[in-house]
Amino acid sequence: MRFASVPFVVLALPLLACSAIVTPDPSRLGGVDAGPGSSPDAFSPMGCAGGCDDGVPCTTDSCVASTCQHTPDDTVCGAMQRCAATGCVPRTCGGPGDCDDGNACTVDQCVSGACMPIARDADMDGRGDAACGGDDCDDGNPNVSPARPEQCGNGVDDDCNAGTSDTCMMGVPDTCETSQLVDLSSGTATVRGNFAALTASYPTYCLDEARRAGRDAVYRIELGARVSDVRIETIGDLDTVISIAGECGDGFALPTCNDDARDGERNARVFLHPTAGTIFVLVSAFDADGGEYEVRFTASPVAPNECGEGSLDVTEGGTVIGVPIPPSRVTGTCMPDGTSRALEATMHADVGDVDLTLFAGFSAYLHARTSCDLRDEELCEASTPLGMDASFLEANLRTDARRLHLFVDGATASDQVYALFVRP
Repeated sequence: MRFASVPFVVLALPLLACSAIVTPDPSRLGGVDAGPGSSPDAFSPMGCAGGCDDGVPCTTDSCVASTCQHTPDDTVCGAMQRCAATGCVPRTCGGPGDCDDGNACTVDQCVSGACMPIARDADMDGRGDAACGGDDCDDGNPNVSPARPEQCGNGVDDDCNAGTSDTCMMGVPDTCETSQLVDLSSGTATVRGNFAALTASYPTYCLDEARRAGRDAVYRIELGARVSDVRIETIGDLDTVISIAGECGDGFALPTCNDDARDGERNARVFLHPTAGTIFVLVSAFDADGGEYEVRFTASPVAPNECGEGSLDVTEGGTVIGVPIPPSRVTGTCMPDGTSRALEATMHADVGDVDLTLFAGFSAYLHARTSCDLRDEELCEASTPLGMDASFLEANLRTDARRLHLFVDGATASDQVYALFVRP
């Protein structure tokens, strides 16, 4: 989107009555200071008997020991002016530090020796901070201002209009044809809705036949060629299910879904590790009637495929869906010849007790360690073939350790997807 170029606007200096340069009349230095808007007093003889008006409104005129004194009062002048013998004049400066007007809503500038304050616009989007009388509701974000359009589902008031819906629904996201695009250009987005306006359009593996009357919503992520890790999770007390598919429709019936991320939790959580292209997300109500739901999407750089702190963190539980990628540096003792093969997915969980279920489109192995040392291996199992190269296994880990390193490994190279259900 092209941004309109809006120049900074120099604040108009207040033109108070003292702003005019006044040439004092020595013949009238005996009069009483009339003050702004008044007529000069009649001439009085020199001295204090008749007053000490010097004809300069920004001075305070007084008589001390029979002598007239004229004290400059800068506060009567404008913000970037000072009181001189001739009246209010521009304040001279050698740098911005000489131009502090004490106003947090201006940027103090020194231009050609004169102080020239400008309205504060911290993000330089041409709109002043709302706290300073402008209309920019977030002066730290150039993508937020009344000149910007509202972006769907990013949880940000992009157009500084609280009345504009962040969901931006042109219709109800009830089917593949009306799926709502989720904007992840900022890295995160939140969408909200109510199942009451939806129907039960698609089956999901994570709901049995008796519960497939639950209503569902369809969202769409378009990453293009950008490869990312994407975390998708429902928020709140409503019992929900998340399903993932590369093609909308019957693909949601595959075991690429999540019901309860943890024991006793009603929220669902899915990790796409890694992913690219177009992804369809089905959010289903566990119960038929449903209610209001909220879904958070987060995109981040792909976690390294290495054992250690930087690997994908699945401590909170959920389903990890992805394709094992090289390098494969960790060997499980149950693997053929004790050697690791070409593919691997590495992650960690800061829990000692966890239930694991793995579905894979290839011959897979699942192994786990309490450290990155082979001697701390807690689990190593081969999956059971299901036909058509698919495989399945379940495992229960109970340890005293507070960290587990998990590895999904392939015996041979494959571009097929796995789904690892991790339930602490």
